[in-house]
Amino acid sequence: EPIKGKLRTISFLNPIYQNHKKFNQIIYKNFDILNPKKNNIKFNLIFISNLLNKFHKNYEVLNIIKNNINSITENKGIVVIAENDNIERSTIYLKNDKNFNVIKRINGGSLTENYIKL
Repeated sequence: EPIKGKLRTISFLNPIYQNHKKFNQIIYKNFDILNPKKNNIKFNLIFISNLLNKFHKNYEVLNIIKNNINSITENKGIVVIAENDNIERSTIYLKNDKNFNVIKRINGGSLTENYIKL
C-alpha cells in the first residue's frame, strides 16, 4: 500500500523472471502512445492497461493509437491490451508482419478489442 505522500514501486514482470539468467537484458521504456516518434525505438512487448477504454467513442484517437502501436511494435512482438473496471480483462496479440493475431483472451478479452481492431 502506498504511504501518504510516497509512491510504491511495482513490477509488471512476473517474479519468476527476476531470477532469469537474461534478466539484466530486459529494458523498460516509457512512451507516449499518442506521440511515439520521440522515442524512435521499436518494442517487442507493449502493455497498455486502463487507457484505451477511455477512448471507445473517439475513433480519431483510436486510429492514431492503432497506427502508432503498429509502427512501434517489432515483428513477432507482443501487445497486451487490458482493463480492470469490474473484472480484469486482457487480449494478447502477436504481430506477424503488419497483422496482429489474437493469441490469448483472458476473461473474455479486452473490451477495447472491439473498438481498436488491431
